[in-house]
Amino acid sequence: MLRKNSGLLLHTSPAPQIRAGLDRGPVRSDWVAWDLFPQPQTAITSLKPACTLGKWINSAGVCSPIAEPRICGPPISDCTVTTGSPGMRSGVTPPAAEACIRLAEAGESLVSRAALRAWGVAAAALSVTPRRGRSRQLSALLWPQFPAQDPAMAMAVSQKFSQLLSSLWHVGQKPLQPEPVFTVDRAEVPPLFWKPYIYAGYRPLHQTWCFYFRTLFQQHNEAVNVWTHLLAALALLLRLVILVGSVDFREDPHALPLFIIVLASFTYLSFSALAHLLQAKSEFWHYSFFFLDYVGVAVYQFGSALAHFYYAIEPSWHAQVQAIFLPMAAFLAWLSCAGSCYNKYSQKPGLLGRTCQEVPSALAYALDISPVVHRIIVSPLPAEDDPALLYHKCQVVFFLLAAAFFSTVMPESWFPGSCHIFGQGHQVFHVFLVLCTLAQLEAVTLDYQARKPIYEALHARCPHNFSGLFLLTVGSSILTALLLSQLVRRKLHQKTK
Repeated sequence: MLRKNSGLLLHTSPAPQIRAGLDRGPVRSDWVAWDLFPQPQTAITSLKPACTLGKWINSAGVCSPIAEPRICGPPISDCTVTTGSPGMRSGVTPPAAEACIRLAEAGESLVSRAALRAWGVAAAALSVTPRRGRSRQLSALLWPQFPAQDPAMAMAVSQKFSQLLSSLWHVGQKPLQPEPVFTVDRAEVPPLFWKPYIYAGYRPLHQTWCFYFRTLFQQHNEAVNVWTHLLAALALLLRLVILVGSVDFREDPHALPLFIIVLASFTYLSFSALAHLLQAKSEFWHYSFFFLDYVGVAVYQFGSALAHFYYAIEPSWHAQVQAIFLPMAAFLAWLSCAGSCYNKYSQKPGLLGRTCQEVPSALAYALDISPVVHRIIVSPLPAEDDPALLYHKCQVVFFLLAAAFFSTVMPESWFPGSCHIFGQGHQVFHVFLVLCTLAQLEAVTLDYQARKPIYEALHARCPHNFSGLFLLTVGSSILTALLLSQLVRRKLHQKTK
């Protein structure tokens, strides 16, 4: 029930407070005009001229019959009127505003809740008289009693209380953050990041590292490149766990090349995945991560050469190349890394640029695979008696297919603008290279198990320290990448000037 000489507190979500009085008669000096309809911030205007409750007043505080959304009323209330549903975005519904007007114009001393519900308004009485304990303290805090002779203080506190309610409503409410944009068109990134015939799916530059790690689970034009090598790296870890259960890497000195080839394969796959995932951070990091990728390739090249030379080589070929094979393999692996880094740094277009990268890599592969090719040619055993030979043949075929897709821009050149996410030639290159690596590891493992009498006799007195050559290849490749990174930093610094 609403008693006469009381007010109404209208509120909605997100809680603009609107009040309207029920008293009739002329306006007192402590009365104010309250907005009936929601505004961004509820305006409060003191009434200067006399006005009768129930009459509309305009924004200037002048009595007017025009239906503006203001009505006279006292600033204190003991009844809360909630309009609409809890999920309302904002505003007082028309039935609620009409109910407020009717209450303001009503002359009865009591207004029933049934009448409020009929007008579409739900009312819940607030106790004016404080109760015991915390309820008394809370009520005294929220609804302090002021003497009638100090209406200005009551008015000021009422305004502060409205602001407090609005502030409390927003406490704990997190501002809505716009959903990050994970891909942009080619025109929004520098030409350094452009891919032939790929016009969309690029990631914006200069985002946080967390942003680029999140793109691991988003669609962009590097996603397939990342996942092909990332999944292969995880598969190699699983393969290594299986090998640890059957191979004694600590006690068997002939098992070390097998461990090195597994480690080298994991290195190039993980470095490649990182490069394709994080290279979009900036121009400097684009260069740096691909330099790291080339370091991984050099490590893998020497690891492959070592495994082929140690396990797959035939005695006749071993006698001819044993003096130069491993040192030459280490040098060509470093040269491949240096040529690739220089090609990326110089950004020379056309055949000249690709020659710096592909010629050293082709020479390194020709030397590394020579023990396998020689064995395929001269081996008198059928495939049934030498199962590793089939895997060696597969790795050669897979590598040649991978090289073909790496050196061309197929098939995106056949379907320009249609291979933004899937179908790029570099993605196909990744797939064939992974198949080549898996076939190679299986072949080398079978050779380690089946050709032990052959390689133990060949390497009883190894002329070179292959562990030292491996570390030399790793160290020289890393130093080359660091040197080129510093040159890139200087180049970009001069560019910004």
